[in-house]
Amino acid sequence: MKKMISMLIVIALCSMVGVAQKLTPSKVPQNVRKAFSKEFPRASGITWSMEETNYEVNFLLNNVKNSVVFDKDAKWLEKEAVIKVSDVPKEVKAAMKKEFAGFKATEAEKVELPDNTVQYHLGISNKVEAFEVQFSATGVVLKKEPKETKKPAEVKGKK
Repeated sequence: MKKMISMLIVIALCSMVGVAQKLTPSKVPQNVRKAFSKEFPRASGITWSMEETNYEVNFLLNNVKNSVVFDKDAKWLEKEAVIKVSDVPKEVKAAMKKEFAGFKATEAEKVELPDNTVQYHLGISNKVEAFEVQFSATGVVLKKEPKETKKPAEVKGKK
């Protein structure tokens, strides 16, 4: 029993390694904080984290959840804003309907990249599966990743 508990603890600790490390603003380089403040002077609810060697800042702007990823030289690598599913372009909606028949979009983000490319990341699901799918602005599927789904709770007394 002790070995099993020890093994579970080791597994839990190992799984935390891949999680972003929360940072206090003082741990974020000044050039990165300054670049963020200049770009988003009215941001609120600011939280910083470290993703590998990059700095991610999550914040609210006009009551909309946003995030930006910066490298150590304060160059932004990606900007994300949560949007309504209804605000997704018709080309992306049409591609989702064609490529993922029977799935429904439950969440959406607009993603801007430094080369002025815009992508849309959709959380989609049906009764069995869930994915995060990245689409180009014209509806081309760029990437599809399985998304963890909650399993139905067991009914008491039944196996």
